[in-house]
Amino acid sequence: MSYAQQYGVEIVASDIEPNVAVQADRNRLSQVVANLLSNACKFSNAGSEVRVGLSTSCNFAVIAIQDCGRGIPKSEHARVFERFYQVDSSSSREKPGTGLGLSIVKSIVEAHGGTVRLESVIGQGTTCFVSLPLAAALEQDEVDLLTRTT
Repeated sequence: MSYAQQYGVEIVASDIEPNVAVQADRNRLSQVVANLLSNACKFSNAGSEVRVGLSTSCNFAVIAIQDCGRGIPKSEHARVFERFYQVDSSSSREKPGTGLGLSIVKSIVEAHGGTVRLESVIGQGTTCFVSLPLAAALEQDEVDLLTRTT
């Protein structure tokens, strides 16, 4: 069962810019997206949507994953990327987790020359933005090679 099914949400791809290429380790990038999607599903309200977008800005590919959950207080934004940190760290918290997912995301993204940040509104949800440098202008066969080997 997928996280979306488990938490009763739908993952919707919106605003996907075509032909965006980054030079990255495919497995690590998949881990980043999986961590962000699982968090978004876990913290969204049942019956809502998790939106995934892909665009470019200033020589960066920008992945946006938006949930419809409770949101994160502004005072916690920087700390959520720390190892083992959880916004609700009480023993009675309603959502399980180790507090490692976002720190792993940050480490992988930074190792690829990128950044991760979030925007959040209490009661409306959170959007995580991952920015990764665009691959230099590559020939299509080079893009195909990257796709097969990374």
